[in-house]
Amino acid sequence: MNLAMDSLVRRLLGLIIVLVCLVSLFYLYKEPTYDRIAEIISPPRDVLKLLTKKDLCEAIRRPLEALKWQESSRQDPIYALVVAAISAQMYKDQIYCKGFAPDLRLLQEDVKYYWVKAKTWAGDDPEKKDRIQEWRREFPQLAQNIDKVITPSTPPDVPIEIAKKQRKEEEEERKVEVDKTTAEEERRRIEEERRKMEEEKKRMEEERQKIEEERRKVAQDKRKVEEEKSKIDDKADGEKKDKVGPEMALIPAGEFWIGSNDGRENEKPRRRVYLDAFYIDTYEVTNSQYEKFIKATGYGAPDYWNDPTSNGSQQPVVAVSWHDADAYCKWARKRLPTEAEWEKAARGTDGRKYPWGNEEPDSGKANYYFWARIFFTRTTPVGSYPTGVSIYGVHDMAGNVWEWVADWYSESYYREASQRNPKGPGSGLHRVFRGGAWLIPFYTDLRSSYREGKDPTYRHWHLGFRCAR
Repeated sequence: MNLAMDSLVRRLLGLIIVLVCLVSLFYLYKEPTYDRIAEIISPPRDVLKLLTKKDLCEAIRRPLEALKWQESSRQDPIYALVVAAISAQMYKDQIYCKGFAPDLRLLQEDVKYYWVKAKTWAGDDPEKKDRIQEWRREFPQLAQNIDKVITPSTPPDVPIEIAKKQRKEEEEERKVEVDKTTAEEERRRIEEERRKMEEEKKRMEEERQKIEEERRKVAQDKRKVEEEKSKIDDKADGEKKDKVGPEMALIPAGEFWIGSNDGRENEKPRRRVYLDAFYIDTYEVTNSQYEKFIKATGYGAPDYWNDPTSNGSQQPVVAVSWHDADAYCKWARKRLPTEAEWEKAARGTDGRKYPWGNEEPDSGKANYYFWARIFFTRTTPVGSYPTGVSIYGVHDMAGNVWEWVADWYSESYYREASQRNPKGPGSGLHRVFRGGAWLIPFYTDLRSSYREGKDPTYRHWHLGFRCAR
């Protein structure tokens, strides 16, 4: 009998144990999972990471049914209360998760923040306020945890004022930061303006120094004129020279820029060349001067000699060949200038584009071709354009008539010429003439680096010359 009772008791105990296990498994299976809870509650990720599955399930086991709202109603105050409760529970128990302690100060701020958020979402809506009160009555322990974290003896409305104060302080801090940023930007702007002003001041100083340097060069050239004048007059060449009169200009010794990289191929390259000092006629040879040569030598008169548009006494002589010009210069105990000498007398040492500078020509600087004037004028009396004079005081180096020079013409001579006193090629088919004339279609031909060449016997009513010594 006793054995039978023991066996029955053991069976009953085994059955109870099995039932308990089955019930436990059932409730364990019914326990909401970590991912499902995270999906429903969506607490801040930093809070969620601090909770184990067990902590989170225990914290929200009872209010779980109350959290099943739709996504469109996410601003439900109950959501904020649950998140505040979870944070409060963690703050209360100082839960250690995954080997490190939570930041209690941040958890306390979370509780306050979400409590204020719940009241803000509820606003003046009586229904939402009632829901908050119902939740507090249904879950008194969680509500009590929130109240303890906020402050044990402070009414529920006080945290709102605290939050407002905190927000005001944060706004003031942000305003200070904005003011600092604005002040920094203003400081950088002022520094940039100051830097630009310094650069502009430096540039202006460089321009001033450049102008002063040009002035010094002009003054130096003038001094050289005075110094070299007597040297050239006294230079021995086997015969006594005529005393040079005011009709010739002294071009001092030194380097200058010859050629142009912006012109035609026969003008390239632009480079420095040295010339000894020399004299050149201030004006082109006139009809009056050439008439003296004809009378003294019996030399034949050129074409257009009797043309009233070209035979004024102070107009430049025209329609002379290179040989005619060479013969006149020898009779006058002078010579034709070399091509390099002519170019230096025209443009000086600063490489200017025209005798007067780099400004494009106009009717006040040179006599050159105008469509409207072709039937009314030809050459003009020499020296008629004082604003177009070169830096050495030489007139009509641009326009009026082309001028023969001594050199044979070579297309590539400027690439091959000597660096010192170039005299031109040793031979050739054409002789060089320079300077442009009244009968040219383009004012670009007036550039001081412009080069042309013709047969030495060529004569034309726009071609004349001047002499050098």
